[in-house]
Amino acid sequence: MKKKNPWITAILNFIFYGLGFIYIGTAKYIAIGSILFIIGILLTIILYPLFFDLYLSILIMIISISLSIFFAVLGYVITEKYNEELEKVEEEK
Repeated sequence: MKKKNPWITAILNFIFYGLGFIYIGTAKYIAIGSILFIIGILLTIILYPLFFDLYLSILIMIISISLSIFFAVLGYVITEKYNEELEKVEEEK
């Protein structure tokens, strides 16, 4: 297995929730990433009609940016832990 770049994970998660976890490539993170990706698409479809109200659209954008930042940081941290676990496994060999 190959080390992953935490910045790529963070950027992908910032762009669309879950893509960074899919980038990591292990089954657990692919499942998490796929679920978040689907939730992101569903939220976009469900909340789309609310974008016509100015105040609600501003609120939705603030929440969306906050979630993007949260998932970017989470992706970075998880990738760092993934790389550390990978190093431990390589040292044991």
